[in-house]
Amino acid sequence: MKEIYDWVPWFRELAEKIADNENQYLVGKCREALWKKGVRDSALLNHGDELIDPISFFCTLASKNTANNKKNCLSKCQICFSTG
Repeated sequence: MKEIYDWVPWFRELAEKIADNENQYLVGKCREALWKKGVRDSALLNHGDELIDPISFFCTLASKNTANNKKNCLSKCQICFSTG
């Protein structure tokens, strides 16, 4: 059962990186991440930089709920944010 919480340290590290930097850091990293294969865009980025905040970012990550989509998105975020 404990393995379902294996993701906690990675998300904690990601949250700390976001918290330790200005909001423009998060905006820039969101723009670098590939949300879908070959697409550099997501609903999060369609409404202007001022609406990108940590809660919206983590909700966007949580919405990537298919096995392939989640693995691809989290892998790209790991590279982009230099985590894990």
